[in-house]
Amino acid sequence: MRLINKTTGKELIIGNVVHDFRDEPHILIGATPPHKPSSEGFVVLRSMDEHAFVGEYYAGVINAAWENGSA
Repeated sequence: MRLINKTTGKELIIGNVVHDFRDEPHILIGATPPHKPSSEGFVVLRSMDEHAFVGEYYAGVINAAWENGSA
């Protein structure tokens, strides 16, 4: 499975700068694919502000989704 941006269709990889639904930038530092069909999986993000907070969120927070296949 690969993580993609739902708007552009481009694959997201660890280290990419992504924006959340508030348009705040974060660095993608990890991701977990869904464990069942009804799940959307998770992403681990580090904020780019002075606090560098790390948190785990649903993939939809950054407009991402998992898809089968390879690049």
